[in-house]
Amino acid sequence: MLRKNLLILIGLLLGHWTFAQEATPPAPPGEGKVHELGVGFGSLDGFYSMHYRVGKARALWSFNSAFLGGQLSGSRFDTSKVSTKGVALMINVGREYRKSIIEQLEFRTGFNIGMSFGFGSFRRVDNAVLNQSVKNLEIHPTAGAFMGVNYVIKECLVLGAAVGAGLSYELKRNVDGIDANAVSTNVHGFGLSIRNNAGLSIGFRF
Repeated sequence: MLRKNLLILIGLLLGHWTFAQEATPPAPPGEGKVHELGVGFGSLDGFYSMHYRVGKARALWSFNSAFLGGQLSGSRFDTSKVSTKGVALMINVGREYRKSIIEQLEFRTGFNIGMSFGFGSFRRVDNAVLNQSVKNLEIHPTAGAFMGVNYVIKECLVLGAAVGAGLSYELKRNVDGIDANAVSTNVHGFGLSIRNNAGLSIGFRF
C-alpha cells in the first residue's frame, strides 16, 4: 500500500513539474498581479482553512492556515476536579500553477510544505491535591502535491476543488505524571497519505 501511495505522489509531482514548465511563461499584456482571499473545507475531515494567494494569473504563491480543533472543559465530582485543554493548528506555504481549459474553467496543480501543531493536557485533582497530570505535544512537518479545477464566476469569485497526496513526519512527546515521578515518552513516525476526499474552496479575487 505504501509503495502504491508513493507512486501516486511521484506521479503528481512529475505532472506538476511538467505543467509548471508550460504555465510559467510571461503572462499576456493586461494580466496584472492577482490577489485571492478565501476559505477551504475538508468535506470528510470536518475543518476549514483560510488561504491567501498572490502572483500572476498563471502562477501564484499560496499561504494557508487552519484551526484543526480545540477543547476546554472541566468537571467537578464531590472532592474531585478534572480539567482538559487542547488545541491544534496548521500552516503551510505553496506554489500553484493554473491553465485555462475553457472559459471560466481552470486546471490547477501545485505543491506545498507546512507544519501542524497540537497540544493537550489532562489534570485530576482529588481533595485539593494534584493526583494525575498528562501533557502531550505533537508536531507534523508535511509536504505534498495536488491537482484540481477552479470555476471562475464573474472574474472575482472562484470555486475550487482539488485532491492530493502528502508526506508527513510525526514528532510526539507525552509526559505522564507529576514532578519527579513524571514519565516522558517520545514517538517518531513517517507516513504517506492520499487525501482522496474532495478539498473544496471558495475565494474572492481583487
